[in-house]
Formats: sequence, structure tokens, C-alpha cells
Amino acid sequence: MPDHHITTEKVDLRRVEVRACGSIDAHDVDRLASELLPNDMGNGWELLVDWTELSGYTPEARQALLQLQRALAERSVRTAFVAERPRLRGLALWLAHTTNDPLARPFHQRAQADAWLASREGRIQYLTQYLERAKAGRDREANESPSQRLRRLRRRQSSEGGADG
Repeated sequence: MPDHHITTEKVDLRRVEVRACGSIDAHDVDRLASELLPNDMGNGWELLVDWTELSGYTPEARQALLQLQRALAERSVRTAFVAERPRLRGLALWLAHTTNDPLARPFHQRAQADAWLASREGRIQYLTQYLERAKAGRDREANESPSQRLRRLRRRQSSEGGADG
């Protein structure tokens, strides 16, 4: 077996998992596309792409991945990329942004990807809600009076067991 390969597995009626190992080239991605695109699942299925064992890719593979992601976006396929290496998560994010695919997202861990796939939440929707929650928390703290801030800090200290006293 070569030092690189891509495997696919249909795990249920609506989900396919892909694992890439080693350094892949355009031929590997073309074979993957020939397995994924003519499937019988129609639109709206889920794809988990595991890049935890991927060490690299050629520039031609990058372009082939872009074409594949465009085709997946047209089919409304929810795509979760799992990669421990920041460079590979960056590639996944670049693919999502370049194809304008709101249903594609990179993750550091498999459990995060599984949870997101199960949530039915889009990438943009998730990020918007995250930013709104963060802003609401900052706004609450910015509008506190000094006495409210002191009470909040004391509650935090007491719950952490660090109150001196």
C-alpha cells in the first residue's frame, strides 16, 4: 500500500466519513470525488473528513479539493473537517470561505465535529451567535457599577475557594 491514501466509509443513511493519510495529490482527490459525488444520498447529507493523519498535500490537490468542495456545497452537504495541524484546519477554513459554503467547518477534535454535525447549525450562524454571546457578556460587565463589580468578583473568589478573610 502506498504511503498515502484516502478511504471512504458510508456509516449510515445520511453520513459518509473520509480519512486521508500521508501526503495526498490531485489523483487521490479525484478518486475521492468519483466516490462521493455520484452517491445515491441526494442533497443534504453529512460528510466528516478526518485529516488527523494527513501530513501534506500538493498544490494540485489543493485545487482539486476546492473543486470538490464547490460540488459538495451545491449539494448542501454538511462537511466537518477534523485536523490537529493548524495548517490543515486553515486549508479547511479556506475551502469553506472560498466556496462560500456555510455548511463546511474545521475542527480540532472529532467530538467537536460530531456535535456540530448533530446540531444542524451552520458555520456562519454558529459564529454569529458566539460573537453575540461574547458581546452581551462584555456589555453586562461594562455597565456594572463599582459595587456590582466588587460583588461579582467576591462571588467568583468564594466559589474558587480563594477568598481571604
